[in-house]
Amino acid sequence: MVGLGKTITAAAVARVFQEDFFYKTLIICPPNLQKMWAEYKQEYDLHADIESLGNVQRKLSERKRYKFVIIDESHNLRNRESKRYKAIKEYIQENDSKVLLLSATPYNKSYTDLANQLSLFIPEDTDLGISPEAYIQSLGGATDFASQHPETFVRGIKAFELSPFSDDWRELLRHFMVRRTRSFVKNNYAETDPAINRRYLTFSDGSRSYFPDRMPKKVEYPFDPNDLTDQYAQLYSQKVVDIVNELNLPRYGLAKYIDGKAEKTANNEEKIILENLSRAGERLRGFCRTNLFKRLESSGWAFLLSLSRHILRNYVALQSLQNGKPMPIGTHIADVLDDFIEDQDTDDNPEDEQEEKIGIHITADNYEREAAKAYQLFETKKYKDKFDWIDTRFFKKILVGDLEADSKNLLKILDIARKWT
Repeated sequence: MVGLGKTITAAAVARVFQEDFFYKTLIICPPNLQKMWAEYKQEYDLHADIESLGNVQRKLSERKRYKFVIIDESHNLRNRESKRYKAIKEYIQENDSKVLLLSATPYNKSYTDLANQLSLFIPEDTDLGISPEAYIQSLGGATDFASQHPETFVRGIKAFELSPFSDDWRELLRHFMVRRTRSFVKNNYAETDPAINRRYLTFSDGSRSYFPDRMPKKVEYPFDPNDLTDQYAQLYSQKVVDIVNELNLPRYGLAKYIDGKAEKTANNEEKIILENLSRAGERLRGFCRTNLFKRLESSGWAFLLSLSRHILRNYVALQSLQNGKPMPIGTHIADVLDDFIEDQDTDDNPEDEQEEKIGIHITADNYEREAAKAYQLFETKKYKDKFDWIDTRFFKKILVGDLEADSKNLLKILDIARKWT
């Protein structure tokens, strides 16, 4: 929930544990929220200490035992292989701490984001009392699940990590998440003022707080597209728009590149993967273009990050095609690749955990080197089962050309913004 009292609710829970069980609280939060939490600590007389998320891997082991741990902006801990994640999880396990996670965006890129946050306090061998039924049924039943995943406890968190079905995740989160949207509060707790036909909440002192009527307004500002010193003007140009519009975006429509003759030689498992590829297509490519333009309108830096990641993923696909190796595909590719990118930067400089850093390379050689390292990572036992692998013999040779052409054109945009600050 956004702006609906996560912090004050967490403070209230801490106060309950403090008064009923004499617990002291450890609050782990990003550096920019430390001042806010210090004010809450004083205002509500909390027996609590505050630790920066950027310092946990250096200082958490020195902290005394806290039986209650609040983690604010917990979505920053979606990568369980990062050093700060491991430091926090180890502290929670060693001290048998109760945990409260706060986040307005717990789900960012994939269900793995949720699993990793829950795994901070749910051990792998914990019997959750529920299992991913939708996924189990998709395999043919419990017996088939056991044969395909013999080492996975069917009622454990690891079983849910295997499931791509939203129904399974809704059932899991029903046991662990308290979610309050603005519309939920408005529909369930608000009253209507008939005089002005507006919804409001009544506070304990009898005063009313009316829900605002949200009216979007367009904000325009001038810039000179011919000004070579204006960074944003150089990006927000017809040239950049044309490049994005002319992209082939082959990774978002791989079915277009399937070689019909080679497809006839596919085994049953390969047929399923190829059939799933055909479900995407033009609509998904259009969605990708729209997202890139939205990123550009969001900020120049966000746009450049998206382009750089896109190029790197193209070169990972090219690693397969040019070397005759299986191509990794699936929804988790972006997640693992981003983890690969972020691990190279954020853990070396933990105070910068708010920023997802990636170098904005200008040359194809740099992306080729990074893609080769990423592909080697994908092949390891740790990551290999996270996605499907398809033999590149099923794709027409034109796929290589389209990937290279897109990457070359996107590098032109990065070259335009090479001096971005």
